[in-house]
Amino acid sequence: MTISKTWTSRMLPIVLIGVVVGLITRLARPAQAATTEAVGPERSQTAPPIDQELLARRAAQRQAAASLDWTRDPFSASAERNANGLTLSGILWDPRDAMAIINGRTVRVGDRFDGYQVLQIQQDRVVLSNGSETLQLRTSQ
Repeated sequence: MTISKTWTSRMLPIVLIGVVVGLITRLARPAQAATTEAVGPERSQTAPPIDQELLARRAAQRQAAASLDWTRDPFSASAERNANGLTLSGILWDPRDAMAIINGRTVRVGDRFDGYQVLQIQQDRVVLSNGSETLQLRTSQ
Protein backbone atom coordinates (compact mmCIF):
# COMPACT_ATOMS: atom_id res chain seq x y z
CA MET A 1 0.00 0.00 0.00
CA THR A 2 1.33 3.33 -0.99
CA ILE A 3 0.52 6.55 0.83
CA SER A 4 0.73 9.65 -1.20
CA LYS A 5 2.77 12.62 -0.10
CA THR A 6 -0.29 14.83 -0.25
CA TRP A 7 -2.26 12.69 2.19
CA THR A 8 0.73 12.54 4.57
CA SER A 9 1.26 16.28 4.44
CA ARG A 10 -2.43 16.86 5.20
CA MET A 11 -2.72 14.30 8.02
CA LEU A 12 0.55 15.01 9.81
CA PRO A 13 -0.55 18.42 11.22
CA ILE A 14 -3.88 16.92 12.36
CA VAL A 15 -2.13 14.06 14.16
CA LEU A 16 0.35 16.45 15.80
CA ILE A 17 -2.47 18.70 17.00
CA GLY A 18 -4.23 15.67 18.48
CA VAL A 19 -1.06 14.60 20.32
CA VAL A 20 -0.50 18.12 21.73
CA VAL A 21 -4.13 18.44 22.86
CA GLY A 22 -3.91 15.00 24.53
CA LEU A 23 -0.75 16.00 26.44
CA ILE A 24 -2.24 19.28 27.57
CA THR A 25 -5.38 17.50 28.76
CA ARG A 26 -3.36 14.97 30.76
CA LEU A 27 -1.24 17.67 32.37
CA ALA A 28 -4.29 19.72 33.29
CA ARG A 29 -6.21 16.85 34.99
CA PRO A 30 -4.22 16.70 38.31
CA ALA A 31 -4.73 20.43 38.85
CA GLN A 32 -8.46 20.06 38.26
CA ALA A 33 -8.62 17.12 40.68
CA ALA A 34 -6.90 19.15 43.42
CA THR A 35 -9.29 22.02 42.86
CA THR A 36 -12.26 19.68 43.03
CA GLU A 37 -11.02 18.16 46.29
CA ALA A 38 -10.63 21.57 47.92
CA VAL A 39 -14.19 22.65 47.18
CA GLY A 40 -15.84 19.27 46.70
CA PRO A 41 -19.28 18.45 48.06
CA GLU A 42 -17.83 16.44 50.96
CA ARG A 43 -16.37 19.63 52.48
CA SER A 44 -18.61 21.89 54.45
CA GLN A 45 -18.81 25.47 53.24
CA THR A 46 -20.13 26.74 56.60
CA ALA A 47 -18.03 28.46 59.25
CA PRO A 48 -17.21 26.51 62.41
CA PRO A 49 -19.59 27.08 65.32
CA ILE A 50 -18.77 29.91 67.72
CA ASP A 51 -17.61 28.71 71.14
CA GLN A 52 -20.02 30.55 73.44
CA GLU A 53 -18.15 29.41 76.55
CA LEU A 54 -14.91 30.93 75.26
CA LEU A 55 -16.69 34.20 74.47
CA ALA A 56 -18.14 34.31 77.99
CA ARG A 57 -14.71 33.68 79.55
CA ARG A 58 -13.11 36.44 77.46
CA ALA A 59 -15.88 38.88 78.44
CA ALA A 60 -15.35 38.01 82.12
CA GLN A 61 -11.59 38.56 81.74
CA ARG A 62 -12.16 41.95 80.14
CA GLN A 63 -14.54 42.93 82.94
CA ALA A 64 -12.07 41.78 85.62
CA ALA A 65 -9.23 43.69 83.95
CA ALA A 66 -11.34 46.84 83.82
CA SER A 67 -11.91 46.66 87.58
CA LEU A 68 -8.20 46.37 88.49
CA ASP A 69 -6.25 49.22 90.04
CA TRP A 70 -3.73 50.23 87.35
CA THR A 71 -2.33 53.23 89.23
CA ARG A 72 0.54 51.32 90.90
CA ASP A 73 3.56 50.15 88.90
CA PRO A 74 4.19 46.54 90.00
CA PHE A 75 7.78 46.73 88.77
CA SER A 76 8.85 50.03 90.29
CA ALA A 77 12.57 50.26 90.97
CA SER A 78 11.96 51.33 94.56
CA ALA A 79 11.85 47.79 95.97
CA GLU A 80 13.42 47.62 99.44
CA ARG A 81 15.31 44.72 101.00
CA ASN A 82 13.94 43.74 104.40
CA ALA A 83 15.96 42.55 107.42
CA ASN A 84 15.85 38.92 106.20
CA GLY A 85 17.37 39.80 102.82
CA LEU A 86 14.12 39.40 100.89
CA THR A 87 13.19 41.90 98.20
CA LEU A 88 9.67 42.14 96.82
CA SER A 89 10.10 43.48 93.29
CA GLY A 90 6.52 43.24 92.10
CA ILE A 91 3.11 41.65 92.36
CA LEU A 92 1.02 40.38 89.47
CA TRP A 93 -2.32 40.13 91.20
CA ASP A 94 -5.32 38.18 90.01
CA PRO A 95 -7.75 36.71 92.55
CA ARG A 96 -7.43 33.29 90.92
CA ASP A 97 -3.70 33.20 90.13
CA ALA A 98 -1.58 35.82 91.89
CA MET A 99 2.19 35.89 91.47
CA ALA A 100 4.97 37.83 93.16
CA ILE A 101 8.60 38.43 92.32
CA ILE A 102 10.82 37.99 95.38
CA ASN A 103 14.61 38.07 95.04
CA GLY A 104 14.19 37.73 91.27
CA ARG A 105 12.08 34.55 91.49
CA THR A 106 8.44 34.31 90.46
CA VAL A 107 6.41 32.64 93.21
CA ARG A 108 2.78 31.68 93.79
CA VAL A 109 0.80 30.85 96.93
CA GLY A 110 2.14 27.59 98.37
CA ASP A 111 5.62 27.88 96.79
CA ARG A 112 8.68 27.43 99.02
CA PHE A 113 12.03 29.19 98.68
CA ASP A 114 14.92 30.15 100.95
CA GLY A 115 13.22 28.46 103.92
CA TYR A 116 9.94 30.37 103.51
CA GLN A 117 6.53 29.37 102.23
CA VAL A 118 4.25 31.85 100.45
CA LEU A 119 1.00 31.98 102.44
CA GLN A 120 -0.82 34.86 100.73
CA ILE A 121 -0.39 37.25 97.87
CA GLN A 122 -2.50 40.39 98.10
CA GLN A 123 -2.55 43.46 95.85
CA ASP A 124 -0.06 45.34 98.05
CA ARG A 125 1.77 42.65 100.07
CA VAL A 126 3.01 39.08 100.26
CA VAL A 127 2.77 37.02 103.47
CA LEU A 128 5.54 34.47 104.08
CA SER A 129 6.24 32.02 106.87
CA ASN A 130 9.25 29.92 107.85
CA GLY A 131 7.38 28.04 110.58
CA SER A 132 8.54 30.18 113.47
CA GLU A 133 7.85 33.67 112.14
CA THR A 134 5.51 35.31 109.65
CA LEU A 135 6.72 38.12 107.39
CA GLN A 136 4.80 40.63 105.34
CA LEU A 137 6.63 42.10 102.38
CA ARG A 138 4.91 45.24 101.14
CA THR A 139 5.22 47.10 97.89
CA SER A 140 6.37 50.68 98.14
CA GLN A 141 3.80 53.11 96.78
